[in-house]
Amino acid sequence: MKPGIKDVAKVAGVSPTTVSRVLNNRGYISEETRKKVYDAMEEINYYPNEIARALLNNRTYFVGVIVPTVTSPFHGEVVEQIEYYLSQKNYKMLLCNSKNQMDTEKAYIDTVSYTHLTLPTKRIVEIQGDAETIKKKKTTTKTKKK
Repeated sequence: MKPGIKDVAKVAGVSPTTVSRVLNNRGYISEETRKKVYDAMEEINYYPNEIARALLNNRTYFVGVIVPTVTSPFHGEVVEQIEYYLSQKNYKMLLCNSKNQMDTEKAYIDTVSYTHLTLPTKRIVEIQGDAETIKKKKTTTKTKKK
């Protein structure tokens, strides 16, 4: 059975509320107590259930990224950079490969929108085309700005 915060609390010698406050970074927690909680988590191999936390907080911290293909080196680099940026903001990435199929892409967009797997602004960004096409679009966009 997977350990829970009560198990972490028992091993750390603190209350479950304190464990929750450490996990959610809420309220004042001394560095000593924080270390005890993290040490206990490691000792019993506890990790928070991201899905349960998302349901509780009504926020997933997951971002859906839809690419036309995962075999293109260009898209691989773009995905790597997106994932790096997201990790800096404590988000996780859900990668969807549409295989250049419009129906598949639409289904992914519907799924991502329905499950709220987008940034709080609900922005969905499509990555389409090769590097040269995107470079041209980027240049065109820059020149239109005043």
